[in-house]
Amino acid sequence: MGTKITPEFILERFSGRLRGKSAELEFLFYLDKGFEKWLQYELVLSMREVTIPVVYDSSDKEIKKSYSDGTDEKICDITTEYTIEPTVRSDLIIAESPFISKFVDEEWRIQKEDDLERCKDEYAIAYWNYIELKHKAWVDLNTTKEIQNTIVSDLNKYYELDWRNFSQKYRPSTVSSLLCLHFWDKGEKSGDLSSDLNVVVETIGKGVCDKCDKKFGMKGSAIWEQIKNDVYLMAVYYKIRITSK
Repeated sequence: MGTKITPEFILERFSGRLRGKSAELEFLFYLDKGFEKWLQYELVLSMREVTIPVVYDSSDKEIKKSYSDGTDEKICDITTEYTIEPTVRSDLIIAESPFISKFVDEEWRIQKEDDLERCKDEYAIAYWNYIELKHKAWVDLNTTKEIQNTIVSDLNKYYELDWRNFSQKYRPSTVSSLLCLHFWDKGEKSGDLSSDLNVVVETIGKGVCDKCDKKFGMKGSAIWEQIKNDVYLMAVYYKIRITSK
């Protein structure tokens, strides 16, 4: 039995990596350009020990899965900017149960034809964690409704999909809004944070779930990790895995 990828697992791995990137985190925050794309790549790198982003055949040709509607998809355990529908794109998707390592050699090649077909078959039935990833700077401790609204908007994108009768290519295990939050206290001239940030983040998560639980018909979960004094990584997610149409 391989590693099962859950929002908790993703948050643990990602937050651990970001804690080791304190200088880069601060530099890009003040540069204020390309921060969210950098976060995407850092999240992918945090999963490198358990996921593979591409697979090749014995001729070094990238392997894709062809569907009856004429589209092709790169076979992978993890990818960014994944198109679910023509107008709907997910920032990242990560397989709930990564499978490619069972079939490939050290250079991510599949040598046997039967392994190639088995890999394609597993990709076609895999379930996925769909993730919206954002960064919010200068989050005022006293006005966090904007953050709640951002998370609600991210989650609504998935609620508004017909995920109870989804296409063969959209197989959700979970949907998550994942945010890197830089806090500050507008009313504190010294720049010191006057509030317990764990309480602030908990309040944000509760507010989002209060708004979204009824829509999804289930209880959502809010989880978070502190990266540094004023920086938190938090996620609100729903387990919407459905096994049949």
